[in-house]
Amino acid sequence: MRKIKFVLTGLREGSVLAIGVFDGVHLGHQLLLRKAKDLAEKERTILAVLTFSPHPEEILRGERNFLILPEEERKNKLLQMGADLIMTQKIDDSFLSLEPAEFVEEIAAFNPAWVVIGKDFHFGRGKSGDANLMRKMGNKFGFKVYPVPLYEVNGKKVSSSLIREALSIGDFEMARKLLGFPYYLVGEVERRKGLASKVLGYPTANLSVDERLFSLPSGVYLGRVFFQGKEHKSLVYSGTSPTLGLDQKALEVHFLDFKGEVPKGSKLKVELLKKLREEMHFSNLKELKEQIESDIARAKNIELPISER
Repeated sequence: MRKIKFVLTGLREGSVLAIGVFDGVHLGHQLLLRKAKDLAEKERTILAVLTFSPHPEEILRGERNFLILPEEERKNKLLQMGADLIMTQKIDDSFLSLEPAEFVEEIAAFNPAWVVIGKDFHFGRGKSGDANLMRKMGNKFGFKVYPVPLYEVNGKKVSSSLIREALSIGDFEMARKLLGFPYYLVGEVERRKGLASKVLGYPTANLSVDERLFSLPSGVYLGRVFFQGKEHKSLVYSGTSPTLGLDQKALEVHFLDFKGEVPKGSKLKVELLKKLREEMHFSNLKELKEQIESDIARAKNIELPISER
């Protein structure tokens, strides 16, 4: 058997092991993790979570700009759901070429008591391994398998692809229902030309976000920003500023209730709550400024939902 370095070295024998990419840690993932945690408590052992990076689809299909949560946030969510140990398996073409039986044998070598997976979990070359194979091989190697049923909202299976579909049309309410929490971005404030402040008189914090994350469609959004332990209503702009002649897409935050300094390097969490309009090209700066004033007035009149923080 080919030797692929698995990251399970620290796994305690007899642990409950939950396996998945967990992109988004949405309601389906949360159900799986609750079932796994219940098992761990019943067995009086730890809940270990095995996840993967990069996302297999980044290698298999060359997918880009599609992750729902950055890895740090994903790990935080897993810990909140009761994980005692999180192991991230780095994957590549060689790892993805493992035969399903080889994949299971690697896991079996660490002697888990239970392996918890989604009912539709697939693994190994060509995703040819499934829950039935995992259970069959578990009987051989001495561990039990718990395939967790799919979670549905409005008759549809909750999935990361369904969440991205909602985000792509600005349906943040549906995204929240699928995730179980408001969709958000985390970014670091960077210094750019500051044209919004210098030319238009509306200061913005320009955010740098992980380029692997889902690319927010161009437009103007209502957001809630968490900064220095406080929440702020904000306008969030995603786009290339065509009226200003720029060609690099930016993500900018304009605070509606805060006028202080937001230092370079500050980390902001930005919840996206409502899409206000599409990106527009204006004939001149006067028209653009009038539209921004209209956006601000509209945003100020919208009552934010109670924070779920």
